[in-house]
Amino acid sequence: MEKFRITRHSCITTLDSYEHGEQQEVNAHSIERHEEFDSMDELLSSLNAHIGAEYNQDDFEITEEAIYTDVLCKMVNGFYFRASIPDISLWRRGLVDLYNRHHIFYAERVVKLKLTKEDEKESLFAILGNALNPNN
Repeated sequence: MEKFRITRHSCITTLDSYEHGEQQEVNAHSIERHEEFDSMDELLSSLNAHIGAEYNQDDFEITEEAIYTDVLCKMVNGFYFRASIPDISLWRRGLVDLYNRHHIFYAERVVKLKLTKEDEKESLFAILGNALNPNN
């Protein structure tokens, strides 16, 4: 049985300019997380809830070590929210500041083997047999 685990989330926020691209870094944080998911769909749904987006799997770059995505955001009262289409229109005209939030979710695949009763007996015998063997 395959599961997925998120162990850490890092986020780097940069001021973004439509004309000049990303500018200076304005914020960065990294936090440990210990969450397991039964499927990739469940994992991506949780990530979407966390970043305030409705992305599909193609909107994430998924590697063996991490899941990456960017979200264009506005800041309101010190909090970042995903930019709306009107926000982006104003940003393109240079009327508001928007920020690019680079999210990195460090992920692991967890494979859990389901043992039969016979497998459990053999494993227990191997453990006890080795422990009781005077040659070990």
